[in-house]
Amino acid sequence: MTLVDIAIIYLVFTVKHLICDWFLQNSWMALNKDKPLRQGGARPLAAHAGIHAVFTFLLMLIFAPGLWWIGVVDFIVHGGIDFLKGRIVSKHGWNYASPQFWWAIGTDQEAHHITHFVYIILIIWAHGVDFSASLSLQP
Repeated sequence: MTLVDIAIIYLVFTVKHLICDWFLQNSWMALNKDKPLRQGGARPLAAHAGIHAVFTFLLMLIFAPGLWWIGVVDFIVHGGIDFLKGRIVSKHGWNYASPQFWWAIGTDQEAHHITHFVYIILIIWAHGVDFSASLSLQP
């Protein structure tokens, strides 16, 4: 696995995230997934996290089929990140006019990217790349 391969996998995960959030998340999901679970938030949150999980599952089948189960992990992790962001924003009453709302959105997105970074490390590991050989900074 080359550095170019890793960069491509990173870009594919980034595009996956954009597609799932911008094009496949409908207004019902976007407007309701942050509600308390018992007040109508569970289904839209599960649907949104499920879309991400399906796409992660498909990417794992392409890049590291033995890690197909990461799709299930992504359902839990993605849903958990979005749930936590929704609870924090709701608890504090933050909205589009509050700087804290935008900090929460940014933190949420970064948490998703860190998750993808971990998945990429697992894909590299599944391909048998020896990390210890690449730790040297000498030319």
